[in-house]
Amino acid sequence: MENTTNTITLNKEDYQSYFENGIDFETYFEQMKSYLNAPNLEDPYFDYTKLNLQRISRILKQIKLDEKWKEVLPLLHHPIKWLVISEFWCGDAAQLLPIIHSIAQESNGKIDLKIVFRDQNLPLIDAHLSFGGRAIPKVIQMDKYYSITGTWGPRPLAVQGLAKKWKDEFATKELFAEQLHKWYFEDKQVSAQKDLFKLINLAIANCPDCKF
Repeated sequence: MENTTNTITLNKEDYQSYFENGIDFETYFEQMKSYLNAPNLEDPYFDYTKLNLQRISRILKQIKLDEKWKEVLPLLHHPIKWLVISEFWCGDAAQLLPIIHSIAQESNGKIDLKIVFRDQNLPLIDAHLSFGGRAIPKVIQMDKYYSITGTWGPRPLAVQGLAKKWKDEFATKELFAEQLHKWYFEDKQVSAQKDLFKLINLAIANCPDCKF
């Protein structure tokens, strides 16, 4: 679901290890708060993380799942795993983790969600590069045997082309980020949900033990 040029190939045992060492969304959120409660004035990512905590908190209060999930998730007759690569400082992750978490919650246990940190797991992200870069967040969807049935990220398809255009147009990262987060605010997680519908449909179509 994204343009990749990967430099590393991992096996099922690798993915199982990454998944089992991951944390759930609630733990990620609490660790983010703890990180901000012990500020390091020399940390270049502190202000980004502070802003991202505000974003996540706001989106969690306002998020609305598409009614289509009530039709799609029951078609998932087998449990799947979502392994998400993220970092506290990543603005895209702050925008997208709440919708990923909300869908997993709506699944009533059919989607087991775990999060790992990119910079602590470089072989994992290097197996899932986007346009040759270590862009996040990245969702790796697996069946119960840790076979990959799809990946998604680091941004909704609807904004990938725009983001490239804005990078070329805006002279600073700050102006680019302002435009990008304005798009996320106006989109209200609609585009991400459309992409994740497609990801789930890949899992439905690739069930190893199901007969439909």
